[in-house]
Amino acid sequence: MANIVPALLTNNLELLKNQLAQLEELVEWVQIDIIDGQFAKNKTITIDQAIKAPTSLKIEFDLMVADPENYIDKCRQANAERIFFHIEATDKPKDLIEEIKAQGMEAGISINPDTPVEKIKPVISLVGRVLVMSVTPGWQGQAFIAETIERIKQIKKMAPNLPVAVDGGIKLDNAYQAAEAGAEYLSVGSALWEGGEIEKNLQKFRAEIENI
Repeated sequence: MANIVPALLTNNLELLKNQLAQLEELVEWVQIDIIDGQFAKNKTITIDQAIKAPTSLKIEFDLMVADPENYIDKCRQANAERIFFHIEATDKPKDLIEEIKAQGMEAGISINPDTPVEKIKPVISLVGRVLVMSVTPGWQGQAFIAETIERIKQIKKMAPNLPVAVDGGIKLDNAYQAAEAGAEYLSVGSALWEGGEIEKNLQKFRAEIENI
């Protein structure tokens, strides 16, 4: 069965604390998006701020930043267990992967919707998983890009045993399709908080994909 990973994207530290508190006991992992205003047209809390929002949940950071190499040490200080960096943000992905691993974290790679999947091929055997962006990075609430389904399938053909996550525009009407295509992890953002009923929404998503 595919897994639901809540994706938190905010520039408000108190909101982050509140969201983390609501998710305690409901999930194992949470994804915190870090956006610097350069790589994507938005700006979120910093990792220094995220450190002030302690949680017992396992943390993965999605670094939507122009200089991911400068964030690795702070991610470790924030007790991250996994880091995703975007293949478009570095010309030395192998060095970055090695540094992440050297600091005791799992290295994951993200790929934007308009980047050919072949771009990750040289490093796909070095990472723990791939995060396929199904929207343009920066904002939650965007529509799921339909071509993502084929991209997931292409990556699974490239590396059949490598876990694939998908992030952006995941809703109840496309979660099954994404999981059926091969995504083992669905990063769900705004749809998880609709109506303020996080637990009920989480149950609906899990029911949608439980037979895959």
